Amino acid sequence: MFDNGLLLRSEISTKIMREETVFDFLRECSKSKNENPNWMVNFKMAVIGSVVLTRYNNKTYRIDDIDETSSTTSTFLKKDGSSISYIDYYKQRYNINISSQRQPMLISKKKKSFRIEGEETELVYLVPELCTMTGFTQNMINNKFLMRDIAQFTRTDPTNRIIKYNSFIRRVLTTPKSAESLTQWNLTLSNKLITIPGRVLPQEKLYSVNNLPYPAGINADWTFHLRSLPMHRSIEISKWVIVTPSNWSSDVEKFTKTLLRVASNMNFTLPIPIIVEIQNTNIKTYSDSLDRVINETNPSFILCVIVSERNDLYSVIKRKLCIDRAIPSQVVLSRQVKNNNMSVCTKIAIQINCKVGGSPWRVNIPEPEMMIIGFDVYHDKQNKNKSYGALIATMNMSHSKFFSCVEPHQSGQEISSYFATSIYKALSKYKSMNEGKLPKSIIIYRDGVGDGQLSYVHKTEVEMVKRTCKDFYGEQKVGLAFIIVKKRISSRFFCKNKENYQNPPPGTVIDNSVTDPTMYDFYLVPQHVTNGTVTPTHYNVIVDTLNEVKRTTLMTPDILQRITYKLTHLYYNWSGTVRVPGVCQLAHKLAFLVGNSLHTYPNPGLEDFLYFL
Repeated sequence: MFDNGLLLRSEISTKIMREETVFDFLRECSKSKNENPNWMVNFKMAVIGSVVLTRYNNKTYRIDDIDETSSTTSTFLKKDGSSISYIDYYKQRYNINISSQRQPMLISKKKKSFRIEGEETELVYLVPELCTMTGFTQNMINNKFLMRDIAQFTRTDPTNRIIKYNSFIRRVLTTPKSAESLTQWNLTLSNKLITIPGRVLPQEKLYSVNNLPYPAGINADWTFHLRSLPMHRSIEISKWVIVTPSNWSSDVEKFTKTLLRVASNMNFTLPIPIIVEIQNTNIKTYSDSLDRVINETNPSFILCVIVSERNDLYSVIKRKLCIDRAIPSQVVLSRQVKNNNMSVCTKIAIQINCKVGGSPWRVNIPEPEMMIIGFDVYHDKQNKNKSYGALIATMNMSHSKFFSCVEPHQSGQEISSYFATSIYKALSKYKSMNEGKLPKSIIIYRDGVGDGQLSYVHKTEVEMVKRTCKDFYGEQKVGLAFIIVKKRISSRFFCKNKENYQNPPPGTVIDNSVTDPTMYDFYLVPQHVTNGTVTPTHYNVIVDTLNEVKRTTLMTPDILQRITYKLTHLYYNWSGTVRVPGVCQLAHKLAFLVGNSLHTYPNPGLEDFLYFL
C-alpha cells in the first residue's frame, strides 16, 4: 500500500547465461594448482556469492558456501525417510547421468519471504556439474565490445522501458485468464502509468583549497574542474616507494613522471619515489621486498605494480601493509602503468592523497557539531559463517576527515552489539579530535537491510546505539537520525519531454504518492546515467530526534534530503555523485577489503585514513 493507494510495481529483468558449468570452472582453476597452491581459495572466492542456474528445473540459486567434505556419492534423506546418493537421485528423478563423482557440493541457503527469528535456515545442496554459471567473468568485463553489445539488451532507456511497461499492461488486460483473475478479486488495473509530483534539488557547489567554489555541474560530474584546481587538503609525503618487477622499470619511470606532473597541477606535491625492482612476481618475493623496504626506509606510502589481477597476491600485499604494518598502499596493474594515461594518473594521485589523510574536495553542510556515519556489512569470502560490519564516521565540520573501524561477527550472532562497539569507538575518536567535545547530533546511514529486517533493526541496533550514546551523554540529549538505505529496488521514475521520456536529473526527490503512508521515507535520484534507466535510492528514516536538541533551524525532511544528496558527492574514488551517501560507499569499500583480502581486524594505526579506497 502506498500514499496514492494500491499500486502494481513491475520491473524488466535480464540474466546473463553462460555455457560454462561450475564444474568446468573448477577444472579450469585446478590446472594452476602446481603454480598456485591457493587455487581452491580462488575458486571459492569466484563462486561463493554468485548465482547459478540448474537447467533440470530452470531455477536459480545464490551460492553461499562450498562443502569440500561431500560429493555426488554423499547421501541425503528424502521426504519418505529413505536415504539416497545425489548421483542416484538425479538419475532416478531427472534421468541425468553425472560424469564425475569427485566434485565438492555447492550450498545455497533457501530464502523465505518472511523469516522467523531463530528459525533454522534450510540448506540446498547442488552438484557443480549441473549448475550453469551466470553473470560476467573479469575477462568479459574487460571486453569493451562484448559489454557494449550486451548493454543494448540489459540497459533499457526510459522511452523503450515505458513501451515495454505499456505492452505488459495491455497483455494483462487482454489475456482472458489474467482479466478473469482481476474480475474475481474485484480489481481494476489502470492502463496508464501513475503521474506523480517531484522536485529537483539545487546543483551543489564543491570547494577546493581556501574555500574556492566550483559547480558540480548539471550532470553531477566535475572531472573537468578537478584536473585544473588544487585539492581541498593536500598532505605532504616525505618518502614513498614503488615496488615493481624489474622488466617494467622503464614504464614505471615514465608513469611516475606523469603521476608527479598531474599531482602538481592539483597542488599535491609528490617527491620522486624510491623505485625498488624485484626479479620475479612470486608472492614471497613481494612479501620479502616489502619487509625489507619498510625496515630500511620506513616510507609514508607504498605503491606496488603487479602484472595481472591476482587475488592471492593482492591479498598478501594488503595483509602485509594493512595488518602487519600500518602503511597506506596502492596496487596498480602493469597495463595501467604502460598506458600512462593522464586520467588514470589523476585518479591515482587523488587516491594517494586521500589514503594519507587528504581530501580532494568538500561540500558545505551547515550543521555544526554533527557526526555522519555510514555502516555496511560484507560476508567473508573464505568463511561464510563470518561477516564484517564496517563503520565510517566523519570527524570534523567539513566532513572531510574520517574514522573507520571493522567488527567481525559470526553467522547467527546479533550484529547490534558489534555495531554499538563501533559507535562507541567513533564517539571516543570524535571527542579526542575535537578538544573533548561530543557531536550535538548524529546521522546514521545503515546499508544492507531488507524490508523484513526493519523491525529487528529498530528493536536491536537502534536501541543499542541509544544506550551507547547514554554512556557518553548521560541525561544530556543528542539528536539522532537512523536511516535505512536501500539500493535494490524496482521503482523507476521518468520525466516526459514532448513524446519521449528521459531520466530525471540528479537531485530529483520523490517523497509522496509512491511512499509508504506508515513510514518516513523518500526516493532520491543522485546520478546522471548515459545508458539505460537511472535507478533511484530509497531512504527510510526509522528514527529522527534531531529536533529534540537546541538548534537554530528545524531539521525538516527537506533539509535531511538535501544533506543526503550532498553526501552522495563525497566518495573520493569518483568525481561525480554515487548512488548512496559517501560514508556508506566508503563503509562498503572497507568491508569488501576485509571480507575479500584481510579476513581480520585492520591495524588500528590506519583508522584515521581512507587506506581502503
